[in-house]
Amino acid sequence: MKGDNSGEVSQEYLLEHIAEFTEWGGHSWAQLTRYALSSLGSLQNKRVLEIGFRSGKMTSLFALMGANVTALDVDAAVIPEAEKTAAHWGVGPRVSFAHYDGKLSHCSAVHNKQFDLIFSKSVLVLLGELLPSYLRDLDDLLASGGQCVFLENAHGGPVFAVIRSLRYRKWHPAGIEYFTSSHLRAVSELWDIEKVKKSHFPPVYLIMTRKKQRI
Repeated sequence: MKGDNSGEVSQEYLLEHIAEFTEWGGHSWAQLTRYALSSLGSLQNKRVLEIGFRSGKMTSLFALMGANVTALDVDAAVIPEAEKTAAHWGVGPRVSFAHYDGKLSHCSAVHNKQFDLIFSKSVLVLLGELLPSYLRDLDDLLASGGQCVFLENAHGGPVFAVIRSLRYRKWHPAGIEYFTSSHLRAVSELWDIEKVKKSHFPPVYLIMTRKKQRI
């Protein structure tokens, strides 16, 4: 797949080749992401907020699908690479990359904005006791009827705890909380959960939600 003419790339083709954009985690992550995006329908002219854009590949995918994307990351050093990725796919005008300090209320890139879709991968597991307040801040940015798609590492029990500690020694942040049913309850208190899917090897949750109607 080439990045020189985004206007001619169909959504079906992009989803078929989604592994080019889900650089992380392998087959299970790609399958869950494909399922989520297929379920969302058209993203044409939708406003998407991505938390944790890393190389900018998923940001570019959303833009190739017609969305206008605001992408945030706590690591400012990844912005140049992400901008190159967006330029490669010809979607630079549809995306905006910004650094933030982990506090959405501090981020001028999202002030006074509302989004139709919020997407993150392996972000919520890093928040610990700050998870409820972070979710509330996300809800403030979600437009009426808006949706969230979260892909998070599930707990998986003691066996996977050992595997992760051995395999990912360089990436094992202190305080990480792999998702359990209690985390799902915290999400459901704020949003209507439309779908939860879980892969077992590796253990990964896909959580799809919609903003609750306010009476």
